[in-house]
Amino acid sequence: MSEDDTSRQGWTALVLAGARPGDPLAAAEGLAAKHFAEIGGTSLIARVLGAIDQTPWIDRVIVAADAATPPEALESLTSKPLSVVGTADGAPATALDVLNSEAGAPPLVVTTSDNALLTPAILKHFIAAAHDENIDLAVGLADSRTIRSRYPDVQRTYLKFRGGAYSGCNLFAAITPEAGRVFTFWKQAEALRKSPVKLARLFGVRALFLYVAGLLTLDQAFALASRKLAVKARPILIPYAEAAIDVDKPSDLELARRIAAGKA
Repeated sequence: MSEDDTSRQGWTALVLAGARPGDPLAAAEGLAAKHFAEIGGTSLIARVLGAIDQTPWIDRVIVAADAATPPEALESLTSKPLSVVGTADGAPATALDVLNSEAGAPPLVVTTSDNALLTPAILKHFIAAAHDENIDLAVGLADSRTIRSRYPDVQRTYLKFRGGAYSGCNLFAAITPEAGRVFTFWKQAEALRKSPVKLARLFGVRALFLYVAGLLTLDQAFALASRKLAVKARPILIPYAEAAIDVDKPSDLELARRIAAGKA
């Protein structure tokens, strides 16, 4: 193991695995939670935990789950030390609770149980880039050009900035305890994630004007957010289109199945 590999060890992975009432994918598949849907005979959550298991810098795993996902359903899915905790009211509240706990002390990489195309390569790229920055929090994003060049017909939600459009990858790295300020803000912003203009409004009139006028770059957006929240936050661009394809609905599952089978 190289010196860089040694210095990047000690991470904990948090997998957010709460089940939503009336989830369309779970209903379509007849399952208690959508992450039990299978791709090539392996459940979504098993694929996520498998990618984490093969990432050497991650030492421990925490799964935040509700009654739909009993601990015994998870114990055989990873060889790393595993803790199962309950969920709070939404993903950001759950992430904040874990970050503030002894088990979830930074550095903490956060993902979701429906991030079914996650790979060790994606995780290593993200963790290495986050580690090498002098920051409190990193957010994984994929450029629309990366996604469309690989999967031109895929439908994603993009945040559009001057110089590019970006889709979230359900990857966050809390490198210091100050990252909790972002999770607190995330609780406020969660309901607005499909409305970039309303989201920008939370950062003030200047940010809203720059965004609507198409003058705000991605780096400027993170600089404004960092100042507002008194943290150092940075975007990490991930050069893997699959990082931005989570499984929210039946059509996403079919796409993920085609990608995994090499047919997309």
